[in-house]
Amino acid sequence: MRGRKGFARKRDVLVESLQEQLKVVEQDRLVLQAELMQSETVSNNRLKIAEEMQYALTSLVQEQGTKMLNLTIALNNATELITTITSDLIVAKQIISTTVADFLFERAKVQVLRQEVGKMNEQIAHLLEEVTNVNAMLCVRMLLFKLHKYKRSF
Repeated sequence: MRGRKGFARKRDVLVESLQEQLKVVEQDRLVLQAELMQSETVSNNRLKIAEEMQYALTSLVQEQGTKMLNLTIALNNATELITTITSDLIVAKQIISTTVADFLFERAKVQVLRQEVGKMNEQIAHLLEEVTNVNAMLCVRMLLFKLHKYKRSF
């Protein structure tokens, strides 16, 4: 009997030891499960943050792309406007050149006309001088005629 009691005792001690080890293992399992849950929570939070960052970056890239498109359109419009203004300036330069050439031509014509007017003024002065001489001669003849008439009356 003694053999059975000793065996039963060893078995009871072994069972108690296994139960204590089972409790420790269970506590370790609970700690590990809590750590796993915490790790999952952290991972989920990190995943949410990563998704939010990805969304923010995608939005930022889209916004920058839109801005770049708008800037490209604005640059194209500015280039067209500059081209139009340049063409208008070239046309204006041609008009001004033509106007200046016309002005210089008209100025030359005015100079020629002034010279002609000067010659005509000289001719008029000469004719006035001749008219004055003729008028003076007519006056002298008239006086002579009147004097002659006056002499006859006496």
